Amino acid sequence: MTNFAQLRDSINFEKLYLYSILLFAFSMTLSRSAISFFMLFLPFIWIVEGNFRDKFGVLRQSSLLKPFILLFAFVIIGLAMSGDMTEGLNIFKKYCYWFTIIVIATTLKKEHLNTIITAFLAGLFVSEMVAYSAFFEIWIYKNTLPQNPTPFMNHIDYSVYLGFASVLILNRIFIKNYNKWQKLILILLLLMTLGNLFIIGGRTGQFALVFTLVVFFILHFNVRLKAIVLGLLTIIVIYSVAYNFSETFHQRVTASKNEIQKALEGNFRSSWGIRLAYWELTYHILKEDPLLGVGLGDYKHAFKHVLDSKKLDKYNNIYNDLIENHSHNQYLMMVAQMGLLGLFVMIYFLYKLFAVSVKIDDRGFRYLFILFLVFYSISFLAEPLWYKQFPRTLWILFIGLLANLEIRGSLIKNRSLFISRQQRTEQSSTKLN
Repeated sequence: MTNFAQLRDSINFEKLYLYSILLFAFSMTLSRSAISFFMLFLPFIWIVEGNFRDKFGVLRQSSLLKPFILLFAFVIIGLAMSGDMTEGLNIFKKYCYWFTIIVIATTLKKEHLNTIITAFLAGLFVSEMVAYSAFFEIWIYKNTLPQNPTPFMNHIDYSVYLGFASVLILNRIFIKNYNKWQKLILILLLLMTLGNLFIIGGRTGQFALVFTLVVFFILHFNVRLKAIVLGLLTIIVIYSVAYNFSETFHQRVTASKNEIQKALEGNFRSSWGIRLAYWELTYHILKEDPLLGVGLGDYKHAFKHVLDSKKLDKYNNIYNDLIENHSHNQYLMMVAQMGLLGLFVMIYFLYKLFAVSVKIDDRGFRYLFILFLVFYSISFLAEPLWYKQFPRTLWILFIGLLANLEIRGSLIKNRSLFISRQQRTEQSSTKLN
């Protein structure tokens, strides 16, 4: 036990956390294995470091702690209600990865946050280079298709990364004072990221980007005619260029029109049609289990029950699709699994995240996190991003950074709340000398 304590005290945990989170941010766009490793490694070293009394003292300074605990309480209730415990535990495990948010929130210094975000952009740049090499058929990574170049994740998840990264880069260009060469590099990276977004088939990021850009211009130019005009012109230019120059985007827009038309005519065998069907299925689940839903793991069984009992013949040709998949909507998933109370807790949690974001003193970070939350709140309408590995990891990283900013702001008022083990060791050595 003494040897373990000595070994632990010899570790510079501050540097270990920093380098680990840097690698985590860089690799999260490139490797599922790296994500899995760091999701386990970061909580492991947090536990090994110990010093829990001070860490929890720090966490109590965050206004996100109570909604965070409340959300997890409902997840546990949903698990307890599950008849299908295998699927329930599978979903519960996805929420357990959120523990990494606590690690990021309690270990980084504020001056490291921009470096972490830059590492994320650097990793994304590497993935974009691989994507473009496939698109232009220079080098094909594994089974990447030139028609839909998404080398490391599926096109929906990749569109979330690219859509948010576009806003992130744009925000940096507007906020920070760069020299002309640095701005040129950022502008080229922005164009590269937007181009990548519109040559892939993922519509979630493309859809969320529209609304996030509107908020972006309102934030930077206030609610004025200038903001409205600039926002509309930017959106029109970006999507017009994409429609006319990207065959993939053109085809996806045309397909969306056709899918909506077919759904209106009663043919739901399409991406849009299936999403519309889940709204009706969730409505019937809500009528039967309005407050707490059907449980964390029973949503597929509930979809099957509704289809079989309500005799919804119009969905016969997509029956298997509906009972074998999630509802392609984070809000609908919460309603089905945890009822209206679960949805309320989710919305309350999002509200508290927005409330923390708007209080950040640093304008660049304040706008960044507001835009991140807007982007995800819109994307939730198209996909259950908390259940998908790559989008969930992006959420964990940036919510961890947001919680870190709030906590560090609290520590300025009370610096004695958190003293790292390394600092305690140094202070003890000084006293002994």
